[in-house]
Amino acid sequence: MLGQKHRITIPVSFEHTDRIRDVRIAGKQWILPTLRTIEYSYRNTPYFEPVWSVIEDTLSHAPTRLIDITLPLLEQSIMMLGMTELEIVYSSDISKAGSATEQLITVLHSTESTACIFGEGGGLAYHDSAEFKNAGVSIISQRFERNHPVYAQKWGEFIPGLSVIDALFNIGPPATRYVIDKAWRAEIGAGENASAK
Repeated sequence: MLGQKHRITIPVSFEHTDRIRDVRIAGKQWILPTLRTIEYSYRNTPYFEPVWSVIEDTLSHAPTRLIDITLPLLEQSIMMLGMTELEIVYSSDISKAGSATEQLITVLHSTESTACIFGEGGGLAYHDSAEFKNAGVSIISQRFERNHPVYAQKWGEFIPGLSVIDALFNIGPPATRYVIDKAWRAEIGAGENASAK
């Protein structure tokens, strides 16, 4: 496992009509093996203790909903990275109607956002690009591998595509913020250029 990618999965249970924040975790048998995998993979990294304590504390409280894990870890990551200007908003708290594109534009306008980022998963294919333009919303097509941050990892040759916790464990919060900002500035420029074509 050291020096290799390892996918961590959390079993969930939900109904098609459930909001994302209501998705339940199916059982607790995954918690200990997940904690051991993370601990074994990172215990000898330079920033193990502060990052590990957040992860261990979050998972050890036997969360019942997926958001009981994702939200605290996201909030703690934001704090560690000093990104306190970010605000987390539930789209389900925003009244919206219409097509998928119209609903997304409503969410963007209600949060005073001027751009929408679409990743490599094909999400943009489900939306009408012209509607975004008419609504004054820029589209940024993210292709993160072209500007992936590279940083020192404990176990040798750099492995891209890992979670932010990898950078936090290996180089600490300030350096992680620096490489994210640097890569993101390059990504925004590349994404806007790709969208303009």
